[in-house]
Amino acid sequence: MGKYLLSIAISFVALTASAGGVVDEYGKIFYDSNDPKYGVGAVKEENGKVVFNYDLSCDKDSESAYKIVEAWMRGRFVKPAVVESKIVRNSKEKGIISINSTETIVFKNTALVTDFTKIIYTMTVSVQEDGCKVSFTDISYAYNENRDGVVATFFPAEDWITDKEAMNKKQTKFLKKTGKFRVCTIDLFANISNALQKTLEE
Repeated sequence: MGKYLLSIAISFVALTASAGGVVDEYGKIFYDSNDPKYGVGAVKEENGKVVFNYDLSCDKDSESAYKIVEAWMRGRFVKPAVVESKIVRNSKEKGIISINSTETIVFKNTALVTDFTKIIYTMTVSVQEDGCKVSFTDISYAYNENRDGVVATFFPAEDWITDKEAMNKKQTKFLKKTGKFRVCTIDLFANISNALQKTLEE
């Protein structure tokens, strides 16, 4: 139990620091739907599925870049906030590596309430001559988990963080129930991609 709570606390500190706004003393995240980072069009869909794509630059040859990416992924996906991870594709010949990950995102943390979700996704990195393409796909959430690990709510990103599902009809503000998922998901994937970019530049 202690280890589990420690993991949540650590991920809370890491994520709320970059949650796109001010965090009050109760851990509530304030964000602006007019911010292009989070607003209309920030969540893309391909063939009806939510997909986050990032293009990373790299001045190293593809073989060296692949080794860097593989080593980074093996190191990054063992952090405290990562509940479970597994490399599901590792093709040096094609320059593609994919990992399935389950991580904890905390929305609110007080003495009485800890509001968190587990996010499940696949990250794929394709190493090319002029850089790397990063994609986050197969995104879903396990929410309202009790202390015994029983999940009350499980839903895919398509039903939760798109413009239609996370914003009001006029698309002028986020819905209280789903907006926090959208904001923290965008930040999580942006932070992961930025960290990999910095590693490729070293």
